[in-house]
Amino acid sequence: MAKRFYDMAAEASADAKVPVALALAKLSFMFGLRYLTESEWQELTLTLDPATYLGPDWDLYLITTLLGLLGNNSSV
Repeated sequence: MAKRFYDMAAEASADAKVPVALALAKLSFMFGLRYLTESEWQELTLTLDPATYLGPDWDLYLITTLLGLLGNNSSV
C-alpha cells in the first residue's frame, strides 16, 4: 500500500521523484532483509546449489560450455 502512495507522489510532482526513489529502495531493501531473516538458510543454499540441478560434476559442464563459447568466437 505504501508503494502505491509513493508512486502517486512521484506522478504528482517532479520534485518528489528522487525522494520517492530513495524511499522505494529502502522499502525493497527492508522487505528483502526481512525475507532473508525469516527464511531458513539451508533452504536458500539448496536452491542456489548447482549440484542439486546438474549433479556432482556441474563444474565440468560449466567449463565445457565456457570453452565452447570461447572457441566459437575465434573466427578471424
